[in-house]
This record gives sequence, structure tokens and C-alpha cells, in this order.
Amino acid sequence: MKETIDRGYDWKISFMLSVLLFLVALAIRLLFLNHPGEVIFDEFYYVDAARMIILGEGDPNWVHPPVGKYFIGLGILLFGDNSFGWRIMAVIFGSLSIFLIYYMALEIFQKISSALIAGFLLLIDPLHFVHTRIAMLDAFLLPFLLLSFYGMLRHFRYSKTGDQVSMFYSHWLLISALSIGIALSVKWTATLGILGIIMIYLLFTLRIRRREFSIRDKILKAKQICS
Repeated sequence: MKETIDRGYDWKISFMLSVLLFLVALAIRLLFLNHPGEVIFDEFYYVDAARMIILGEGDPNWVHPPVGKYFIGLGILLFGDNSFGWRIMAVIFGSLSIFLIYYMALEIFQKISSALIAGFLLLIDPLHFVHTRIAMLDAFLLPFLLLSFYGMLRHFRYSKTGDQVSMFYSHWLLISALSIGIALSVKWTATLGILGIIMIYLLFTLRIRRREFSIRDKILKAKQICS
């Protein structure tokens, strides 16, 4: 599929700004990440589960799927079984969610200013800040949900270009499906995201179908007039 979207903005500047947002988010979340030095809130369950998974003893925390705990375990393997190792992957994924919300807003509004506002608002959101500095699952859930919605929006933007694009397949649609699948393997609450994705898909599909029928009707009428 040939991507021929005309952008009303400089994509290079936009990319640099999105990377800057990511780096700022990463920097402020890394400050004093190892404090407190003991598990807090529900870290107790997920850090312990990550340790058990590393030891090959399976996931004792059956309430949630294992992928988020795999990410926590990866941090422990890379940086040690300490407070920094428990939380570093949440920081990275949390910062990525700010990068992704920037591009999701850019896709919707087609304005760098709107994307910057969206990214900045998530950057300073207290709830997001706290959850992306502790070893809990929400920091891993959000970026995959955002990527899934972004992939769906990109799919339908390309379907409006006039190319012979199937509404039932594109690489963006595949990215959307894979992302929502990973989100579901992090936390069951991603089911609500699946409902949202289905609604977007149906609404955009119906709109495109109506547009196609309208164009066909106009062509038929023009032929009748000419004949």
C-alpha cells in the first residue's frame, strides 16, 4: 500500500518535539526512582511474581495475565533485584505513552500545537506520573492501548486517500490488533479498549461505505443525464 498522506506540518520538527517530550518525561521520572527502597502499594504482588517467573517457578499472581510481570522481571534481570530494577521498565513504558499520545493527537487534529498540548498534559498528570514510577501493570497497559487506537486511526486515514485500500486489512490494522492483544496480555481491563476499537472500526467503515454509495449514485445519475 502506498502511503500518500499530505501533512499540514513538518514531520521532522514534529518528530524532534515528540522525542524531546519522551526524554523530558524519562528524565523527571528517573529522579529518585530508587526511593523508597522497599515495595509500596501493589508492588508487593507484582515484584514477587516477577521474581518467581525469573526463577522458573511460574506466575503466582493469576489475577492478571503475565506480560506486565515479564517486563518487571526484565528490569530486575538488567538492573538487579532492587527498587530501581523493579521500576525502571514502568518508567520507560510510561514515557513511551507520552510519545504515543502526542502522535495520537497529531493524527486526530493534524496540528503540532494540539499534539504538544496533549503530550504536555499527560506529562504533568499526577496519576500518570505516580503509576509510571512504580512496579505496577498500568504503565505497561497504556502505551499498547494508545498504539492500538493510533493504528486504527492511521488505517482509516489511508483508506480515504483514493488508493485501492481494503478496509479489512492494512499494516496499520495489523499493528492495532497486535497492540490490543499485548495490552490484554498485560491486564484484563484492556477488554474495554477492545470495545472502543470495534466501535471506531464500525463507525469509520459505515461512513466510508455511505460515501462510496453516494459517489456511485452521483455517477449513475450523471450517466443517465448524459444518455
